[in-house]
Amino acid sequence: MALGIIGILGKSKEKDTLDLMKKHIEKIVETKDAYKEAYTLFKANKKKKAEMMANTVSEKEHDADLICKRIVVNLYEGAFMPNMRSNIYRTVEEIDTVADKIKNAANMIPFLKVVKLNNVLKDILDELAEHIYTCVDHLQDTFSAFLQDDDTGFKKHVETMKIIEEKADRAQKLMYQELLFKKHDAKTLHIVSAFGHFMAAVTDAADNSCDIMELLRITTQN
Repeated sequence: MALGIIGILGKSKEKDTLDLMKKHIEKIVETKDAYKEAYTLFKANKKKKAEMMANTVSEKEHDADLICKRIVVNLYEGAFMPNMRSNIYRTVEEIDTVADKIKNAANMIPFLKVVKLNNVLKDILDELAEHIYTCVDHLQDTFSAFLQDDDTGFKKHVETMKIIEEKADRAQKLMYQELLFKKHDAKTLHIVSAFGHFMAAVTDAADNSCDIMELLRITTQN
């Protein structure tokens, strides 16, 4: 297994940290699931319920942040070898950023009620939302493959993540083109551009998490 698990099975600090890392990624997925529900409610014109679910996203993100802090404390208290700690720290911190970006996007949902979305913008925002759902699921799969020393699965998920991130970048570019070169009121221009940016940022953070995880793999293999 990864992170030298075979050699540290008797060390409670490392085992506790690994359990926390698994719980952390699970909480990231819960944050994504809450976001998906909030956005779906908004699309169904259930704006009040969408706002309430957006608050749930913030709660899930806060829970993930607390788990992240517990992992960091364990690392400072001596969990794992010194040459591994910095990359474990960077990996967990970047994964935690994914939840933070999702929260930022969720915070914009209540403001969407004042914008005028044409079909082009609706399709683009829907596509960006789908990229959020997919990238977080792949992030969890990537982390699982890492823990299981599944090199083939790990590389496959990393490659898929980069494709998702590239698609999100293209969708974001199309959004800006639509907003800047077509007629949209100031509220729509401001709110939609911020909302789309925050959604695309989720895929960026997920892709960065995979890159840092790759560094962690190299550290543990040497």
